[in-house]
This record gives sequence, structure tokens and C-alpha cells, in this order.
Amino acid sequence: MMKLTHLTLALPVTLFLLAGCTSEQPKPADPANAGNNANENSDGGGNMNADDHGAPHELGKAKLGDVEVRAVQYGDVVAGQDVPFDVHWPAGAKVPDSVRGWIGNEEAVGSRPARFDLVGDEKFHNHCDAPAELTDAARFWIEAKQGDATLRASFALKR
Repeated sequence: MMKLTHLTLALPVTLFLLAGCTSEQPKPADPANAGNNANENSDGGGNMNADDHGAPHELGKAKLGDVEVRAVQYGDVVAGQDVPFDVHWPAGAKVPDSVRGWIGNEEAVGSRPARFDLVGDEKFHNHCDAPAELTDAARFWIEAKQGDATLRASFALKR
């Protein structure tokens, strides 16, 4: 009788737990798509809602060796807070082995460089912490490594 009672209690609990499981799990928001109209947090005009990355700001292009890369900053730069960035490689260009980025000076003094992740074939994404002591001369720096070569470029920040 005891085993039947346990089975009788366990069966409804198991069914309840299984009812919540489906093969179609909701997908988390992809931070690499910030600013895309397809992103559900977009207002349809490419501007992100306040609870996401913020409005995209094109920072322009810079040469890294033989390629010209483009950078996008999301939201405003505020001392002591993180700022999302994308770095785009040209279509068909070989992407580097690694990309790091930081806000500050070229030597990254007082900054914490972040390793950027490749999202898709040509875009790197991550967030950089703005230093607590943010000077007017601070820039967004990227460093790309390919084999033994290390290349750097910088972009003026949108404030």
C-alpha cells in the first residue's frame, strides 16, 4: 500500500513538471543583434529600448593592416559603467585570431581590456568598462592579433 501511495503522489508531480517542458525553449536576446530592426527590443527604427544596449552610434572606420574595420558604440559613455561595442570586419576579409577592446589610452592604463567574441562571420561584440576617471582624451581602442602580428586602432567616443 505504501508503494502505491508514493506512486499516486509522484505521478501528478511528474506530469506537472513535464507539462512545463517543451522542445521549443524561448531564445535569449542576442546582444550582437542590438540595433537590428529584427531585434524584438527595437523600436523599429534601429533604436534600442532603455533596457537593452541603447541607441547605436557609428564611430567610423579605421585601418588595421590591410583591412578597414568599422566600430559601433551602443548607448552613452558614462564613467564607471560598461558600454557595448561592435567591431565589423569587411565581408570576405580574414578575421583575426583575437580582438580586445578598451576605453582609455593606447596603453590601457586604468582600463580593463575585454576579449571580444566573434558573432557570425564578420562581427565582434563585447562590453567595455569605462574607467572611473574618464578623461576627454579617452578613446575606444581595439587590438587585433593574427599570428605574431598585433595591430591597434582607436575611435573617438560618442558622449
